[in-house]
Amino acid sequence: MSIFEYVTGTMMLIVGLGVTRLLSGLVDRFRDRDINKPHWIPLAWALLVFVFQMQFLWAAFELNSLIETWSVTTFVFILVYALTLFVAGVLVVPRAVVKQDVDAFSHFLKDGRWALPVLAFMHIWAFLINPVLFRVPVFDLRNLLDFLGVAIIMTTFFSRAKRWWAVGTILYVVYDIIMIVLITPGQYK
Repeated sequence: MSIFEYVTGTMMLIVGLGVTRLLSGLVDRFRDRDINKPHWIPLAWALLVFVFQMQFLWAAFELNSLIETWSVTTFVFILVYALTLFVAGVLVVPRAVVKQDVDAFSHFLKDGRWALPVLAFMHIWAFLINPVLFRVPVFDLRNLLDFLGVAIIMTTFFSRAKRWWAVGTILYVVYDIIMIVLITPGQYK
């Protein structure tokens, strides 16, 4: 087993566990839909975390060609990124509520919204590791746009009104689509 296979295997395991928890939580929410009505905002954030997890797994193919020498530092940089995706996946879908008629949005504000600071940290971490691992210039637009993501996320996180959560969620969805188009390779050889 090569170092690349070891590193990517470890990262895929961690992110895969996050995907499992996220999807299991969504299935639980689906099963409880008669007791607790779903709300589109928590579902949108869960979908966004899932997209980031899938994007990471897709980008793992590129690591072997981008990173010439693997070190403990390189491993830790990528490990921290994978762990943020795991934690975000676990937090974004709160545990089931046994009480009937609990508002899904209120429940998300209590527990699920804590995935947002984790996503903000993920953007800051990406800004820091992109120049080191992937030779993306610090002031490259793709790198600087991470701060726009942090601003949208944290403004939304501190909002209490559904209206501002809706605006923040829509803005972040648009932001995420733009970022995916700008940074995600469509194919690997």
